[in-house]
Amino acid sequence: MPSLTLSIQNVDRLPDGGPLQITIKGQRGLDIGRDQYLDWTLPDPGRIVSSRHCEVRFRDGAYWLHDVSSNGTFVNGSELRMSGPHRLKDGDRLEIGHYIIGASVDSEAASEIAPEAAMPSFSRPEEMWDSASPAPPIPASELRPSRPAAEQNDLMNWYVDIPELDEPARRNEPAWLPPDRSAAPAAPPPVPPPASNAEAPGFEALPPMTAPLLAPRGDWSIHPIPDAPEPAQPAPEPVPLGGYMTSPPAAILAAKAVRPAAAAVATPPEPLPAAPPPSVKASPAQPSAQAQIGNQLAARMARGAGVSEDIFNRRSPEEMAELAGLLLRITCENVKQMLQARAETKGLVRSTNQTMIQALENNPLKFSPTVEDALRIMFGPSTTSYLDARRALEDSFKDLKTHQMNTYSAMQQALKMVVQDLDPAVIEAATDKEGGLGGLMGSRKAKLWDHFVTRWKAKTERHDNGLVDAFMLYFSECYDRLASKLRS
Repeated sequence: MPSLTLSIQNVDRLPDGGPLQITIKGQRGLDIGRDQYLDWTLPDPGRIVSSRHCEVRFRDGAYWLHDVSSNGTFVNGSELRMSGPHRLKDGDRLEIGHYIIGASVDSEAASEIAPEAAMPSFSRPEEMWDSASPAPPIPASELRPSRPAAEQNDLMNWYVDIPELDEPARRNEPAWLPPDRSAAPAAPPPVPPPASNAEAPGFEALPPMTAPLLAPRGDWSIHPIPDAPEPAQPAPEPVPLGGYMTSPPAAILAAKAVRPAAAAVATPPEPLPAAPPPSVKASPAQPSAQAQIGNQLAARMARGAGVSEDIFNRRSPEEMAELAGLLLRITCENVKQMLQARAETKGLVRSTNQTMIQALENNPLKFSPTVEDALRIMFGPSTTSYLDARRALEDSFKDLKTHQMNTYSAMQQALKMVVQDLDPAVIEAATDKEGGLGGLMGSRKAKLWDHFVTRWKAKTERHDNGLVDAFMLYFSECYDRLASKLRS
């Protein structure tokens, strides 16, 4: 049965205590929005999430997401909102308001919905023509070309492999063919007049056609088998066409006369050879342009870092760009870990000053599930829900610095509050006020000890870990008081 699981990845708890994950199975649908009566409620004080923001419906064996909101639903980091139904796939990332939701699809029903077609069986051969089912598929083995059988080296195969007399000449002959070429006479062709020999040089080299090649196929006693290929030796000569006619046709003579003129006309003009020099001059411009871009990159990096350009000119632009990206990732990754440790420390001391996600200007380093997501938001298109890269880093370092100062100040104040009631001078002053028998020397020490024990129990008995819990309680109060003072 197919199932769909949606999980919030950038929030560890919801303000109303609702679930961070929901799973549906089968053909069940899902309504998501801000209203409490929906299947999955996403609280949003800023009202960016609509009361009924989106819905999931099962159709065609898959889960489809439909956007019915006013502010839009964004899929997989797209800058544009959904314009139509989207088929949910495993690993999709949805942005609903300030919530980042991951989708996990388990489509086990694919094999059940589309089982492999089985070969229909028929009890009688004639039933296959009466069946309304489609024809069975042809096996793949029958579609492959069969391996050619080995040829038998008999006499007839040797005769079939003998090339025809005019086969080599046919490759070199012009498009015009003599009308009687297919029915060439078996007798030797007539000797052309001297004028034809002048037109076709090398004509005397044409060997006379021998009768054995034109003999009937059944008569093989005229010429032995090993001597048969000998007439094909003069085949590469390109002039055998002249032997089939007494004089060349007028069309060929006209073509010979026209071709030199056409070649002269088709000769490229003289200015064309001068074209290559510009390409040769343009090629050295590419390194200079790249060098100029590298210098600009180094100048901008130096200006942004507030240092001299000579520091970055010692490395290539490619190396500097890769190093800058690596340093950026290391910085964001460590800052994100420190912010996470800060949040865990606040929860450990039970501080009420917790950073909650808001409708506007959230820090992606605090609420993004991974560093990649934080970088995508920081350097992606600007939005009102999250801070850009510069403000995100400035806000992070400011919060970390404030947390360090508040921590040490709260520790000092909390320790002072713990030992304030246990100070011997304070206990002695409180004991002297009682008077009476407290003025006697023997009973005075006992009275002081009794006051110390009473105050110690008052601080430790109401906590499980004694004085440690008392210190943590005072620390939480002092830390919240300092944080509120800085905000105001």
